[in-house]
Amino acid sequence: MTLSVLFAGILTAAVASPASAGRNGNMWIGVNTDPAGTARVDVQQVAGVSGTYHIDIWYAATGARYGGTGDYNYNGGTREFLKGRKSDVAGKRLCAQLWYHKPGGGYESQGLPCHDY
Repeated sequence: MTLSVLFAGILTAAVASPASAGRNGNMWIGVNTDPAGTARVDVQQVAGVSGTYHIDIWYAATGARYGGTGDYNYNGGTREFLKGRKSDVAGKRLCAQLWYHKPGGGYESQGLPCHDY
């Protein structure tokens, strides 16, 4: 096996993400399966400084709210939120925005990915 073939295989494995999902900044949106086997809309915070955050999710075509999270504390790692069933949003494009609550007040966007379901 040549070094270029070996490197290409390692690179492909390192950048693969489930269900051709979207990632932007510290946030990921796509599809994951819950323990019961149902494919769900999945949003994840994958990085960021420790602190308080919240996520807003909406339909890209209309701007209508799909859902989101309440305020939560993040201290590293991956924080996952499974939402409604993928089949309920089939054919739609959802966008999600991760908001960091700045200690001095206000918010700062930490990612804005979209995903076609």
